[in-house]
Amino acid sequence: MTGSSFRWRRTTATARPHDRRGACGPDYAFAEQAAAGLVTTAPDLARFVAAALPGPQGEPPGRGVLSPAGVRLALTAAPATDGRWGLGYGLGLLPGGDVLAYHEGANHGWRAGLALLPDRRAGIVVLANGDAGGDAIDAVVPAMGGVERGDHRAPHSGGQVPVVARTSARSKLTVSSSWA
Repeated sequence: MTGSSFRWRRTTATARPHDRRGACGPDYAFAEQAAAGLVTTAPDLARFVAAALPGPQGEPPGRGVLSPAGVRLALTAAPATDGRWGLGYGLGLLPGGDVLAYHEGANHGWRAGLALLPDRRAGIVVLANGDAGGDAIDAVVPAMGGVERGDHRAPHSGGQVPVVARTSARSKLTVSSSWA
């Protein structure tokens, strides 16, 4: 995760935050390291999501990036949550019985969403540099649950993480997504 840090700094490659109307907003630096403080890229966050999934050759979740015990803990429902929350993830079951783990985040001018389907060895990350990005995340991330089992594995068998970026001129919103 070479593009991730708890220290924010603007570079020529750094996206600009935008409000819901599409106006460029100010840069905020968050002192919190657990909530709001991580600065990352879609490919880096996708690598993190991929590490929590079983590998393409049957490697256990974690794959040297996370501990298998830590992944199990994160994806196991915590007591007194009615099965809805793991460690850092919301948890749910899809109609077919597959486990869904997800996490969303929002700061002024920024939105993030990620989801894992461990039973399908699939994950998705969507990042947006605008307050309106939540709309795209709310449309894309849940739709992942409807992906057929064969559709999401083939492009990733080589361990590559493709990135798709879309920019809307009207809202100046950039949405980057990566499949894990």
